[in-house]
Amino acid sequence: AIPDAGVEPPTPPSIPAKAETAPPPRVACALRTKRTSNGAYFVPVRLVRDEYWMLFDTGATTSVLRREIAAEIGASIDEERRMKGIGASGPVDMPTSEIAEVAVGPRKLKQAIVAICDGCTGADAAGLIGLDLQAEFGLVLRPANNDVVFANCDDATGLAP
Repeated sequence: AIPDAGVEPPTPPSIPAKAETAPPPRVACALRTKRTSNGAYFVPVRLVRDEYWMLFDTGATTSVLRREIAAEIGASIDEERRMKGIGASGPVDMPTSEIAEVAVGPRKLKQAIVAICDGCTGADAAGLIGLDLQAEFGLVLRPANNDVVFANCDDATGLAP
């Protein structure tokens, strides 16, 4: 059984972009999510050395970081290499950044390319995990359990049982 079942989800302002407290408890092959009152799911993601809350966005093809977060972790922004997409408010043309290391739970990815977009996430999120990183990490959202699970769980070493 997943601990904390039935606990009222926090409201959006209670989820700061940078994780100021310990991440939610880990269970075998899964990470607990934080769910806001409007139904958004957040997962803890380590960017280089620091852990941040990122929106788990199953409708986004590309993962995105806010510009200030890229600066905070020391990632340079490439204004020449751009990505185009459709955001909630219409078309967006975004610079990119190469993040030295991104980790979700025990899984790590070196040199992850993300788009930089300040208007693509709310202030409560450092960015969003799109389908690109969801696939790379083998993540699947389970709304009924308020968690994300790792595909090929045998590869997800280091999780607490």
